[in-house]
Amino acid sequence: MSVGDAGNEADLNYDIDFDYGANALFIDWHVLGGGFRISAGMFKNNGAAGGSAALQGAIVIDGQSLAPTDFNGDISTEVSLGESYQPYIGVGWGRGAGGDGGFSFSLDVGVALLDTSVDFDAAVNAAGPNGLSQAELDSRLRSLEKDAEAELDNYELWPVLALGVNYAF
Repeated sequence: MSVGDAGNEADLNYDIDFDYGANALFIDWHVLGGGFRISAGMFKNNGAAGGSAALQGAIVIDGQSLAPTDFNGDISTEVSLGESYQPYIGVGWGRGAGGDGGFSFSLDVGVALLDTSVDFDAAVNAAGPNGLSQAELDSRLRSLEKDAEAELDNYELWPVLALGVNYAF
């Protein structure tokens, strides 16, 4: 599933696309032999946001000002919510594997850890007012990535809500 947005915020014109999806492997324990279960396993959040931004004014990275003319084109970014499988725990309700055939419904609520990463990329305009090299710009962007990842570390848990329609033969 994908969702997008475009707009202008402060000194940035931006275009962002969001992609959603997940992979999971769970083990269920039906506590009292009924429909209620406790689940644990591994969850990979395939969610990501990617986009590009064009500066309309100066920005400060690592204490140094960068002008729009320091860049050759847009700044692109990719934010990933799941680089690897992470632990999941949850509770749910639904028929177990040994139940009767036919249709059934299930509901699961849980949390998974996030494994976020941020990547910024831009090409330098060597003739820009700051006379940056590509290596200098990349170094500043890596610093910006670390700051963004530190902010995302405040959001370590990903809530999971799953509704299911099941059919057993």
